[in-house]
Amino acid sequence: MQIVSKVYFVLIAIVAFIPDPSMPIDLKGFHWLYWCIVNTIYLLILFLYSRKEKLIIPSSLVLTSFLIFFGISLLSTAVAFNKIESLVRLTDLYVVLSSLIIVYYFIKNKLINLNILLWIIFFKLFVELLAVYYQLYIYTAGFQVEFSGNFSHLLKSFYGNKNVTSFSFLIQSAISMILYTRLKSRPLRVFIFLTVFATFYILFFISTRAVFATILIMLLTILILFSLKYINNKKTAFNEFKKITVYLFAIIASYLLFNFTNNDENIDVGDRVVSVTQFDNDESVSNRVRFWRQAGESIIENPLLGVGIGNWRIISIKYDAQNIYSYVVPYTVHNDFLEIFAETGVLGIISYLCFFLLLIKKSINNLLEWIKSKLSHYHIYLFLCLIFFMIDANLNFPLSRPLMQIVLILFIATFETLDYYEE
Repeated sequence: MQIVSKVYFVLIAIVAFIPDPSMPIDLKGFHWLYWCIVNTIYLLILFLYSRKEKLIIPSSLVLTSFLIFFGISLLSTAVAFNKIESLVRLTDLYVVLSSLIIVYYFIKNKLINLNILLWIIFFKLFVELLAVYYQLYIYTAGFQVEFSGNFSHLLKSFYGNKNVTSFSFLIQSAISMILYTRLKSRPLRVFIFLTVFATFYILFFISTRAVFATILIMLLTILILFSLKYINNKKTAFNEFKKITVYLFAIIASYLLFNFTNNDENIDVGDRVVSVTQFDNDESVSNRVRFWRQAGESIIENPLLGVGIGNWRIISIKYDAQNIYSYVVPYTVHNDFLEIFAETGVLGIISYLCFFLLLIKKSINNLLEWIKSKLSHYHIYLFLCLIFFMIDANLNFPLSRPLMQIVLILFIATFETLDYYEE
């Protein structure tokens, strides 16, 4: 049965690599459809198999919280202006929910091989890196022309935009470091290190301000964690810090190489980070703040069930009417939590927040055990991944992006499997 779980993770990992024969501008719909078909088939397989074998039915507070969120989202369709949009959004949520059921089924029945899962995630990152470096090669005429920051939005690999690409790369590179630590083969460890180094190097070219700020937050988090570890046990703190220096070296070395090879002021890291706080002078930042304020107004007006799941893209027109130009409407709030609050009300946001807070709580408990030298430093990387997810969810709209949700599912599979093995 383990082969079934391995095939499943391969099937969802390669979603981005499967071409849509209709060649649409945005492949999001095709990705959701493919993933939905895979999940539905797997649910049927697991149902039939569980009738023959005495297997454990998946149960988890994380899974339960998302199931409750799905139920509340379904309930919110009663107040939705456009029921079709609600149905479309519910099918997306069904895909995520069914993946969680499948993953927890694998975990509870010990059907996941952790190393195989880590290799799948790593090779997914590696292929995506090859794609983005090929894009860099094309836009620099075979590296003969200096890259301009004005074209950084074109470096997006298989993803819809560079924001999704950047956060996905951050998360997958952190998980890849767990694989690096678990391996004994020096050539393989060098291969993984160079891949992580190449990941951060291209992130500086992609030049996403939120990711630059996230990297600074990540470094500060690591500093705080090791300070706490040092206070608890100086000797083990030093030994544990040596294990993570490879990751830190990859970040610092890639930054130095980028500064050495880049002369374009449009992708200066310092200026990009500072611009995040310039609300008045930056259109992207000011637009986000405006969308958040509008979502807040909608929440106050519809606190119980919201405006209906999937209906923000329609209701937002009323709030942003004075700012709309060329028929461009605010498709999302650029904050998943505010959008869910506006669409499903207070019960919806509570259940969705619980989904993440339960993971964060478990991760923090694992870090406390690591500080006491009872668990491995792998949990640092997993905690960093949760920070990346939370920042992305507060600045962008990963719940609407199937490829980002697949990264989330792969992370949860890694997180819960490692936790289950250690227990």
